Amino acid sequence: MLNLFCQLNWTGPKETVTAVPFLTEEQQAQWNKEALQKLSYDGESPYQLTEQPFLLYLTHCVLVEGRAILGPRSAHLAVRCLFTEQKLFEGCSNSLWNMISQLVEEDIPIFLREGALSEEKLCEFHLEMGHIFLYYYSWEQAERHFKAARSCAHISVEITGAMGKRTRFQERDLAQLVLKVDSGLSANVAQSCASILPRNVAHGDDVLYEKIQFSDLAASGVMVTPLQQAVILSECAYFQRSNPVHRLSSEEAESYVSYVLGEPRCWSVEYQALVVRSRLERQQHRKVERCMLQLQALVDSYSSPLPSATDRLTLFYCLVIPSCWEVQKDLASTMFGLGAAQGALEIYERLEMWEEVAICYQAAGRRGKAEEVIREQLQIQRTPLMLCLLGDVTQNPEHYKEAWELANHRSARAQKSLGMWYLKQQKYKECAESLQLSLGVNALQDGVWFCLGHAASKLGDYDLAVKALQHCVSIEPDNAEAWNNLAAQFVYKKDKIRASHAYKEAIKCNYESWKIWENYIMVSLDIGDFEEVIKSYHRLLDLKEKFCDSEVLQHLVPAVLKGVTDRGGVSAARLHKQLGLLLGRITSQTTCTAEIWELCAQYHLTSESADIRGKGLLELQKAQRMARLDSSWEKDIKKLQKVADYTMAYCQACRGLLDKFSKKEACQNLSSAKLALQSVIIKAKEFGLIATTEVEKMVEDLEREMQSILDLQQTYAIV
Repeated sequence: MLNLFCQLNWTGPKETVTAVPFLTEEQQAQWNKEALQKLSYDGESPYQLTEQPFLLYLTHCVLVEGRAILGPRSAHLAVRCLFTEQKLFEGCSNSLWNMISQLVEEDIPIFLREGALSEEKLCEFHLEMGHIFLYYYSWEQAERHFKAARSCAHISVEITGAMGKRTRFQERDLAQLVLKVDSGLSANVAQSCASILPRNVAHGDDVLYEKIQFSDLAASGVMVTPLQQAVILSECAYFQRSNPVHRLSSEEAESYVSYVLGEPRCWSVEYQALVVRSRLERQQHRKVERCMLQLQALVDSYSSPLPSATDRLTLFYCLVIPSCWEVQKDLASTMFGLGAAQGALEIYERLEMWEEVAICYQAAGRRGKAEEVIREQLQIQRTPLMLCLLGDVTQNPEHYKEAWELANHRSARAQKSLGMWYLKQQKYKECAESLQLSLGVNALQDGVWFCLGHAASKLGDYDLAVKALQHCVSIEPDNAEAWNNLAAQFVYKKDKIRASHAYKEAIKCNYESWKIWENYIMVSLDIGDFEEVIKSYHRLLDLKEKFCDSEVLQHLVPAVLKGVTDRGGVSAARLHKQLGLLLGRITSQTTCTAEIWELCAQYHLTSESADIRGKGLLELQKAQRMARLDSSWEKDIKKLQKVADYTMAYCQACRGLLDKFSKKEACQNLSSAKLALQSVIIKAKEFGLIATTEVEKMVEDLEREMQSILDLQQTYAIV
């Protein structure tokens, strides 16, 4: 029954199944209606146009509810049944996950001990379980099962590089990503398990090759079996789910798919590979048209009478093939993105996906039409989902409250939507309360946990914010923004060590975000991780060429020069060379402020080399000149004091290093110091006519320094 249900809703061909022989059409309709109600979990209903759902419910009764009679050996099929039920919902179901977890913990170990599975069947089992855990964000368990599947299939895969051409006008080979596969099976077992496969649509671009033309013969790959191809696609799925969305990540995923499509062997594997490729190409302007045509071809293959259902279901459970309505939804989404809004709207209406219908109308500026469509559906049947959609369109929170009551306080969507409405209104207390009610029904909502963390932070409840954001990143580990916000909560709680760890995770997810790097550099500085401060500053210079943060350097440079003990209990003096490289890059790449020139001077004046100390002296002179570039410095007491300080530091350095230079160089330095002092003293005296008491000591110090310079000039016989 489960295979028949999957044939009707996933693989086709539908034409071979006209009716269930032992039931009349009226009985089937009634059974289907009741089955949909029985298959509802957490206040959510499965997809309403599911074909013959009573078949799945009967399977559930036998395999899940009859588990005590059938014994642990049926546990694998029970898990398969529950996961098939999960695939009828748009999001994760907490209740289904709890049932699957119980089976995995109690019965699956017994099934594996007593099942006496062949190596091939064991590989299929691990692939199926790996995809289930991956769907529910159990990354470690998913990785463990996929690793076991690779071992059973005698295959190893890795992304590497090879020389080749991607475009027709490329004159020389460049490094391209390619999947390297090593198989422990002989090539003669790599045979096709279906004579007719889904059509692979060519993109027909006049610039890009259909596939990368590698010059290295080693990049051609080895022959693999259909089961090994399923392992490769599973590795691709794990890679996509466990890595942040990025152009390079998409190219790596394409390497997996290209390898599988290069040797078409199995209907379900080929179908899944084409779906993955289409989703990757949706954002590529040169391939988006092929994406649409390919999705249409996949939709058409569902109704095609060939190949047989048996061929289509081979390895079906080893993959997470999208249902027929999900593929049509992808097609409509692609059409909408290309501007074919009317065609997309027709598909959504045929599929009765009213949320997407409303979005289409609202995008076209027809909010009234969207409301009209939803109210028409409410007249047919008043459901919590339709009330939530009405609330989305009208922005009336009363509809969400009505949906919550109608669902007997079991609609996670109702409280989620209400919480989001409160969030927009900046009513954070009410928002947090609603979101917690939603999570009480279904805890597997990463977006809701994220918003709860934001609302709790606004309320100053940092413990709740940390708890919410930790749940969020446990479900979606590649959410850079969630990691960044979690780190911010640790900072508020004065736990900067954990904040540093959270920022590191955020950086892994989004290496290009200068905002996260700026947050990380400040926390690293606070905890004394000076090596990370230097690395972070370099990265910020990569991202923002003119980046300049004198506050960070004012703490970093003295710490390294004084040998302050860092977070690891080691002297920061070991970073002296790295600091010099950083300062050199800053001065060559950015327009430095007076503060930065002074810090550079501090660094170079500690050197034992006369040349380097001379460089430090010039940097102090630049600091004094940069401070005087402000046209109002002589009219502001604070700015005047700042210029005076830089001038004094420069003059004192000139006096202190006289014995390190030749007589000629010493005389030049003293003359330069004298000129600098003269101009500042004149401006200070002019300012003192208005505020004598404020600058009197400043002028005295400057004149005392001038006298020292004059005395030294006389010593060096300079008139």
